[in-house]
Amino acid sequence: MRGLRITEVGQRRARHIRELADQGMTGRQIAKIVGVNRTRVQAIAERYCIPLAKQNSRRFSQYHSVKRAELIVALAKEAAVSPAVMIDNAVRLLVDDGIEAARKRLGKLAVPKVVYRKQPAGEVLP
Repeated sequence: MRGLRITEVGQRRARHIRELADQGMTGRQIAKIVGVNRTRVQAIAERYCIPLAKQNSRRFSQYHSVKRAELIVALAKEAAVSPAVMIDNAVRLLVDDGIEAARKRLGKLAVPKVVYRKQPAGEVLP
């Protein structure tokens, strides 16, 4: 590309920015750590296709079964939004009314699993 200089220092900085972005940091947080301004971090992220977290948000990576993924994609297509927006809408429906309402909707899924351990002979559990 004309006018685009890719140096070893730039590549190292981009790798560092990618590592921090993978941890869910925003451009502003990365800029403080790396020691450059926010717009420079955004330019590097754009150049190297590094997704940055949005301000006041956290990124959760998740995998879905093929069946669920097809359903999410179909719903997103019908609503003319991306699958990520559709997942965000579904999560918002679940949690916007607060933790107690979400627990009630989730039922057993929100209750911690009981881990049973084998009791050695002669030992009484509290």
